[in-house]
Amino acid sequence: GFTKSLKEKLNQIPDIWSIFIYFSEDLPEDTIIGDELFKGMFPSPRQRVLLSFSNKPLTEEEGRVSKIVEIGKEAFADNPGLEKVYDFGNSIKIIGEKAFNNSLTQDLYVSELEFPDTLEKIGAEAFVGSKINRVTFNNKKDTPISRTIGNHAFKGLDLDILKGVDAADFNSNAGDFP
Repeated sequence: GFTKSLKEKLNQIPDIWSIFIYFSEDLPEDTIIGDELFKGMFPSPRQRVLLSFSNKPLTEEEGRVSKIVEIGKEAFADNPGLEKVYDFGNSIKIIGEKAFNNSLTQDLYVSELEFPDTLEKIGAEAFVGSKINRVTFNNKKDTPISRTIGNHAFKGLDLDILKGVDAADFNSNAGDFP
């Protein structure tokens, strides 16, 4: 299927390369990225994979479309070549258990995750093994947002900035924040 075909094409590319993956506006509404769909697809840290769950970069607000509502369990796990998620889009509701476990491991000066106000749940151990140092949870103005953050979702990350969520609540089950 799709994953096997993509893996075959990626194996034909030289060991050192960069690729920016956008998810198309042609996707059906409420698209779910299935469990383990991209697991282990970018195994080399010499690969530089940049990911956006919208059809255009953040700098292009006009016409930006995002139809991904859920990222499944271990969907992008075990991908040392996955360098950065630029944009979770504006429709994501659920990030599954271990979705990015042992991915996003590049040593970048600043490695940030910014979640939209649509996000409702982050599964257990979703970002364990990542090298993220800034996390922002966006909230709608004057609207409290209820989110579920699974056990150890951010455990072991060396966070220096945490925005949009109470640090005490975050530490109680999600990870460690100074």
